[in-house]
Amino acid sequence: MGDSKHLRFVEELHRKTLEGRIPWEAMAGEDAFRAAFARYAVTTHRWQESQQGQNAWYSLRIQDESGAVIEEISDAYLGDVSIGDLRGRDVLRQIFEGARRRALDVDEALDTLLEALQGLAPPPSAQGALPATGQ
Repeated sequence: MGDSKHLRFVEELHRKTLEGRIPWEAMAGEDAFRAAFARYAVTTHRWQESQQGQNAWYSLRIQDESGAVIEEISDAYLGDVSIGDLRGRDVLRQIFEGARRRALDVDEALDTLLEALQGLAPPPSAQGALPATGQ
């Protein structure tokens, strides 16, 4: 179970991540995303037993300027502790997913794809075709 400073840190990181205010970047070759601050960096990690995402675990690591891990906060550490309306492990999952979306620019990709799909003309056979009558 986390102490109050850990919980406040996770809650603030969660809120700022969901607001899109954390500069998350993808880490090459890892299922992890990193945000650098003045003297420290935070990395959110996901480990999975399979590619389908079954049995995923999440953690945050705080590193100093030299890259040494000075603290780790895992879903096992937080367990079922409530952070706002969510359990600690759900907050860590949402931080990871928010970091992934920001670092990989998922929203821009979806906007671009939606715009492209909306701009597609109907196929020639559908132009002027009557709706199906279900006969």
